[in-house]
Amino acid sequence: MCLLAIGLGALVAMKLGEALLFWPLMLLVPASIVITAVLMGMLPQLWWAGVFTLPFFLFGMTATRAYHYANTSGSTPNLYAVEVTGFIAGLIIAGPWLVAFAPLSVLGDVGVTTHLKQTVQDHGLATHTWQTDAYARTDFITTSEPGVAYAFTDGMFVTRSVDWDGQSPRFNNPEIERLATLKRIALSVSKPSHVALLGAGAGFDIAVALQEGAEVVEAIEINPATVRFAQQRDRDAGGLFERENVSVVIDDARRYMQRTTHRYDHINLTLLETSPAAGRARHHVDARVLTTEALQVYAERLHPGGVISVIQNTEALAERTAQTMHAAFAGERQILTFQLPGQEQYNPFSFLVIARPPSDIMPEDAWQVYHADDVINPSTDDRPFFFEREGVYLQQTLLVATAGIILILMIAALNRRDSVFVRHVLAAGLVGAAALAMQVLVIYRCQAALGFPSLALSVGIASLLGGAAVGAYLLGHRFKQDFRTSVLFAVAAVILYVALSSWLVSLSAAADTFVAAVMIGGLTALCALPQGLPFLALIEQSRQDQSEGAIIAFDGLGGVTGAALGALAAMLVGFTAVGLLAGLMLAASLVFTGGSRA
Repeated sequence: MCLLAIGLGALVAMKLGEALLFWPLMLLVPASIVITAVLMGMLPQLWWAGVFTLPFFLFGMTATRAYHYANTSGSTPNLYAVEVTGFIAGLIIAGPWLVAFAPLSVLGDVGVTTHLKQTVQDHGLATHTWQTDAYARTDFITTSEPGVAYAFTDGMFVTRSVDWDGQSPRFNNPEIERLATLKRIALSVSKPSHVALLGAGAGFDIAVALQEGAEVVEAIEINPATVRFAQQRDRDAGGLFERENVSVVIDDARRYMQRTTHRYDHINLTLLETSPAAGRARHHVDARVLTTEALQVYAERLHPGGVISVIQNTEALAERTAQTMHAAFAGERQILTFQLPGQEQYNPFSFLVIARPPSDIMPEDAWQVYHADDVINPSTDDRPFFFEREGVYLQQTLLVATAGIILILMIAALNRRDSVFVRHVLAAGLVGAAALAMQVLVIYRCQAALGFPSLALSVGIASLLGGAAVGAYLLGHRFKQDFRTSVLFAVAAVILYVALSSWLVSLSAAADTFVAAVMIGGLTALCALPQGLPFLALIEQSRQDQSEGAIIAFDGLGGVTGAALGALAAMLVGFTAVGLLAGLMLAASLVFTGGSRA
């Protein structure tokens, strides 16, 4: 909706022309941000009315006038470089600062219904503290429920800190004991001595592992605030974080497992879907913690006879987990699935999938042994989507892509008498679509290399935009009149990124996070150098008929479509296909312009 608003603002500015003054528009943009924020806080209904898009609409108008003046003076490459540099500053500096200090009401009426809101609605709110850092916003609450505190990451992903005396083999709280049922079954299958908990959270799983006889527990948790909050109430939770046999590692689970030399009897993942944040929270980035390749890494860290267990909350996810395990181990391990019997109360820990060495001894609680002759859509590193509503997301994404294409064709049809104009704006749509599809690939590759979602977003987008800004400044004046050469350079860079980024991801797995960020960020910036040149060439071609607004609008509308098509390609085929799609879109833009020079 924001990209759409930019495009509509650009079209309006093109129609109004010189009647719009640049500096008043420039002042209106930041003023509109404050005004809309205040109004939406007072009247939540305005959020659903789309009022939040007003600043983007005004930005589209302002950018159109700015590019018109710059195009007249021949300084469009400089303007593009400055604009993109501003984007980077907003992403790395202003954005995180605003998120950290803005008075966000995570329990208010504005926004989606999160697990945090639902928990407070069901049980009331006793205490509430929070922290916003480079990783996420973390809310730590207690409710009317005795003996338990909740840590929420971005309002959605919950983990528990529970009361325990540190010695008893069971919890005193019957509800907590009910939630621990499958966790105990998972550990009883292997009777482990050395346990690794991937996504350990606030301590609930650590307590269960110790109760079941684990002698050494490694708890790997990516959110440092969750651990800090849990440590504050550690005295009530059995002193988990002060024990010599419990070590807590703040790291991405898969990156840690790739680097460690430790060996385990049992590796557990609880509610770690491959793409858990889809459509529901700030970090819609795939963690790759539950793919065929990831499972093979975990298996290499097991002692002989060791077990991998995964706890899920729905049958569909359990089935997909079993399929992925079967694909990873190809019969070398026995795949068991467990399901809690029907209960009146919902239990988020209801399905358990275990990969263990082959055995004739079957646990009495086993729901079934997985013997798939063929595996349907296992989760892989190139196609990691794992969430159960994948079909719904595919439909929604297809709808967005179709709507974007129809809107672009409708606007082009209204101007069909000007064939040169139509060809140029359709080329702009393809250039914008390629740019956003490329962002989809870049963010994923950075996430795969770095693990931490916020760091991946910052490094990926900053290096992509930064490379484009440097390329515009160094090369823009030379190639701004040569659309064909600009596109060919951009296509070659995309192909280079597709070819090298996957290899670089595997290479960075054993590297320090900073080194990995430099490696993947450097490659991204290098391959982004020519990515802004096709847009600049099209802006140059618009000089004669003053249609900068149309180029900006179609670039934005194409971006909406490209992001949707990129997501479809990733879900249906894989992320390598996203890069190939971006290159194909750029190449197709030559068809409409004939590879012409301005």
